[in-house]
Amino acid sequence: MSLFKCTKLIIKAEALDFMELPAYKGSVFRGAFGNAFRKTVCVAKSNSCTECILINQCLYSYAFESPVSDQSMICKNYSFAPHPFILIPPLDTRHSYEAGHIFHVELILIGKAIESLPYFIYAMIRMGELGLGKQRGQFRILSAKAMDENSKYTETIYQNETMMPIKTILTLEHAQQKARQLRSDQIALNFITPLRIQKNGQLNDNPSFNLIMKNCFRRMTSLLYFHCQDQSPPFYEDAIEQSKYIQKTNSNTSWQSWSRYSSRQKKRHKLGGLIGEMRFEGDLATFLPYLVACSWVNLGKGTAFGLGKYVIQEVINPPFDLHNPH
Repeated sequence: MSLFKCTKLIIKAEALDFMELPAYKGSVFRGAFGNAFRKTVCVAKSNSCTECILINQCLYSYAFESPVSDQSMICKNYSFAPHPFILIPPLDTRHSYEAGHIFHVELILIGKAIESLPYFIYAMIRMGELGLGKQRGQFRILSAKAMDENSKYTETIYQNETMMPIKTILTLEHAQQKARQLRSDQIALNFITPLRIQKNGQLNDNPSFNLIMKNCFRRMTSLLYFHCQDQSPPFYEDAIEQSKYIQKTNSNTSWQSWSRYSSRQKKRHKLGGLIGEMRFEGDLATFLPYLVACSWVNLGKGTAFGLGKYVIQEVINPPFDLHNPH
């Protein structure tokens, strides 16, 4: 039985000042959240986590700059382990919020990070006090609610400056239950935020089902290993081989470009990815639970910025035409 677990939270906030923001807000929110989180939990105030004597005990280091040890069985070519959180910004394309505007942020915590939920909520509160955008417009957190595998609210875990324990924890077993409600022969993946996955070192703008599943299994395996205390994650070679026989039947996608400024590197990075719907057909039963679970934690590169968010939609065949049965 998989040790995978995560929580999905919708955080409701209100702008207190005018806020100037880009169309895709992932970089702004992620950068401000990291800054607020560090101010919340960092006690050593070191210039770099790698130079800090508390690196192995610090929640900021764990969440944002967790190194891959020399003894690691996976991801040895990566500088850092995958983040145990995903912050999905408001998905509207507005360039500004007026005071009083209500917006929502989605926060997903994975594995051990769930135990530190109050710190993540407090960092969101602190982020609102520090402000967003060029004018550092402030906002306040109104509530945080947990969601189940069907994206329905289950409980309020923060409201009126009061924190409550969370009970809604999603597991692979929940993903299996959800998968049983889906058709096992046809599926549609609708990417809401840009998908960035690579093939042969290059970003791919027409991914096959096989490439998607390779990235899905890699994502789930690394999260299990680094954050869910599963030091012997399953291997998926047979399933990856089987995924080659799943056919893409339709693709209605486009490439969305955006950029972000790295305060650490002092330069702007151009980024982009696929948005839109891809449809697939074949024997999907083996893959559906993992596609459901991965839809909770995003797919591809840049997940901490909210990239790679998708929803699974059933393919509804057109009604049978009695006048033109063929």
